[in-house]
Amino acid sequence: MKILAPAKINLGLEIGKKNVKGYHEVDMIMQSISLCDEIDLSFSSDGKISLSTDKEINCSTENNIAYKAAKYFFEYTKISSRGINIKIKKNIPMCAGLAGGSTDGAAVIFGLDKMFETHLSIPKMCKIGSGVGSDVPFCIIGGAAAAKGTGTDLIPTYSMPNCSILVVKPNVSISTAEAYSRFDDIRVAKKHHMESLKMALELQSLQSICDNLFNRFEEVINNEKIFEIKQKLHNFGAMGSLMTGSGSAVYGIFNDMNKAENCLKFCQNMYDFACITRPLSHGAYLI
Repeated sequence: MKILAPAKINLGLEIGKKNVKGYHEVDMIMQSISLCDEIDLSFSSDGKISLSTDKEINCSTENNIAYKAAKYFFEYTKISSRGINIKIKKNIPMCAGLAGGSTDGAAVIFGLDKMFETHLSIPKMCKIGSGVGSDVPFCIIGGAAAAKGTGTDLIPTYSMPNCSILVVKPNVSISTAEAYSRFDDIRVAKKHHMESLKMALELQSLQSICDNLFNRFEEVINNEKIFEIKQKLHNFGAMGSLMTGSGSAVYGIFNDMNKAENCLKFCQNMYDFACITRPLSHGAYLI
């Protein structure tokens, strides 16, 4: 079984106080995009979960989100025949704020539900996913959603209207843990709220969406390479641009495909990764 696992971008991201467990609360809006990893699931007769990827990932198999998603799925469903092979083709850049690991985990849960015919509801799949990672439930649902708490309290909202989204990743990798640690060292004068952005999505106004993009991590990270890319995107005609998650990927929103393609050619010569995507109204799906 082959599944596509869409990346996500943050349209809005504000960081709040720590909860009693020591995790920061967030107020954010996420959007699925058509940049996808490819997940191949097959049965195995040895009764074990195996995992392979086409690119090196800096974690052990047991700590990989896709592996943990399979393990949690079998524990939740109490299925004893757990032999499964997971193969991942990584198209989403790692350490980029695009939920590349989380969406792989979501795709595994989605795919195993189909393979083992467990017919889990979306809330049940999200419950499995929340035990694996905070972005996994959103990646299961996909589309666009507002998120509160630690990111697992989701309220679906309108997806972005059709447009071209150019995603660029420089040769910079940022640890999410380090980014939150930096946030603890700064003082935020005024919290940013997402109401205007939600209204822009409801009205399907691309210009208003672009006018209300916000990510507190930009201030926290304060990396000149990020701001350089944002300026380049605007110079080529992007209506708006933003770093996603804790970085380091940056995206630009274009309503003119020719402008997006011209910008793509420039960015491919300048940065590690660049591609044109579009908004999606769903999460993981079969191919």
